[in-house]
Amino acid sequence: DVWSGRNGPRVLHGNTMTKPTSFLKCIKVIKKYAFKFSPYPLIITLEIHCNKQNKIEIAEILKQELGKAIVSRREAESWEKFPSPTQLCGRILIRSKNDDETDVHLRQQNLSPSMQKQWECLRVEAEEEESTTGPNVLSNVISILNLKHSLALKHTSLISSSRGESQFDTLIGNAEETLRYTQTNLLRTYPGALRIDSSNYDPIVPWSVGAQLVALNWQTPGPQLWVYRGFFQDNGGCGFVKKPDWML
Repeated sequence: DVWSGRNGPRVLHGNTMTKPTSFLKCIKVIKKYAFKFSPYPLIITLEIHCNKQNKIEIAEILKQELGKAIVSRREAESWEKFPSPTQLCGRILIRSKNDDETDVHLRQQNLSPSMQKQWECLRVEAEEEESTTGPNVLSNVISILNLKHSLALKHTSLISSSRGESQFDTLIGNAEETLRYTQTNLLRTYPGALRIDSSNYDPIVPWSVGAQLVALNWQTPGPQLWVYRGFFQDNGGCGFVKKPDWML
């Protein structure tokens, strides 16, 4: 989570007792260690709650510190499907909502006529705003666009969404739909809000329906985290494990 600060954007878990640290400091650490143990791509998920000036600073920091390692939106828009990890060695992908939290640059795939009309209106509004406020500099470094899951399901590829632990029953109940979605899109899962003790769920549950980004509370050791760490010891511990063929 990135929030506005007097001295630039800062990172903290919103509405909690955590202490903030500067966004610049976090990115410098990422730059130092990103490919120290594995050359494969790094995905940075940003939840941005900043004012316009801090958003501009975020974009500048990312570009100055990470440079050509970042996959730009323009490069990502040329993809017909997500490249393999090998094709993205040494690259960093920013995963986030669009700057204005509306998707005005999405490919309008498999949308109903009414939905297409809505997206066209958003696109026009965004272009009018850019003509007075300048280009959307932050969206230019977002290569993985994150949407609400219900909206993401309407697209065939190159989209990302998140599902909390409370939605696991829905994911499992609609396993065929979830598996089809995760063949061409990214799905992130995360612990429920009621886990105030920072405990963890069983990661095998979201893995079983194709979720690629299964977030756990890393600060809490236990069977769930042992399973997680053991799972990624496969494939040389490079950070990526190929799905079974029947999931692809």
